[in-house]
Amino acid sequence: MSELNKSRWVLGKRGFYDNYAITFKIEQQSIYITLLYNLFSPIDIYDPHLKISCLIQYKDDPLKSFSIEEITTMENGTFSSETFFVKIKENILKNERIKGNIKNNDNNVSWDLSNKDYHPSLLYPLNVFYDFKLPTNKIVTPAIDLALFGEFIINNKKYKLDDVKAIQTHNWGSSRPYNWIWGHSNSFKNNEDSFFEAYICKRKLPLNFISQAMSFFHLFYKGRSYYFNNPIYMLKNKNDYHIGYWSFKTENKDLKISGSFEVEYKDLIALRYKDVNNESLFAHYTTIGKLTIDIYQKIAWSYNKMETLIDENNASVEFVNRYKDPHVELLID
Repeated sequence: MSELNKSRWVLGKRGFYDNYAITFKIEQQSIYITLLYNLFSPIDIYDPHLKISCLIQYKDDPLKSFSIEEITTMENGTFSSETFFVKIKENILKNERIKGNIKNNDNNVSWDLSNKDYHPSLLYPLNVFYDFKLPTNKIVTPAIDLALFGEFIINNKKYKLDDVKAIQTHNWGSSRPYNWIWGHSNSFKNNEDSFFEAYICKRKLPLNFISQAMSFFHLFYKGRSYYFNNPIYMLKNKNDYHIGYWSFKTENKDLKISGSFEVEYKDLIALRYKDVNNESLFAHYTTIGKLTIDIYQKIAWSYNKMETLIDENNASVEFVNRYKDPHVELLID
């Protein structure tokens, strides 16, 4: 996990971002939590900065959902390129430890967590893509089945975490895509050992052209990883999507899968992202999505259906566009 989590930040570099996220659920209360550790260095005159954020989603009472964040200068943090160590003021993210606190006039949250057991998920076809200049954005999930232990406090109420499933992602780069969807699940009710990651994006091209959508998928199923990112097969991928919905079909030499992410509008919250040129993007985000996947095994020239995986309300997914849907509340601006 350390190698995938090393920051690519170089001191003084302009036109760069580096983001880490951890998502998990407090099961008994149906509280969904996302922690964000972010570094942002724009290409213009604005100063680089660090930001720690926390999103709290209440599935049974969406009006209670809130976000809290703190922004500070680069001098108050560390994004290490030598090992996995991220620090924003007293908020720490590293191997086997996640610790921090944020408060404002309305809310306060704090956490002190240990973690263990993880499986990485890579989406790009070749590992070297993570070191090349292109693509200009890199995405990876160093721990798609993390186990958390410890204590999380929301507005002075303590919650104990004991072997709670979590997902930790890392993305960085010199420019963001034009738009994208990124989804995860490690909570299939009928197959707890499986997990899934999916990503689709369009990229900015010279002369203001926009690329065709490219999609990548990774399914861990029955003890084996199946990647759907071979350029030959990617040409056959079929995707249909809008905010709150993404259906997909893809195949490789072993399997064919078809499925969908579905999110009710009441379960979406909006976050404003910034590209390095300070253009705004809006993530329509949830950790309360539904994911269904039909799995078919390839036998000669035909396919035999093996199983349908279902995650009823624990899939995390973000739909990112250059505009905000007016029906989705903006929680982080």
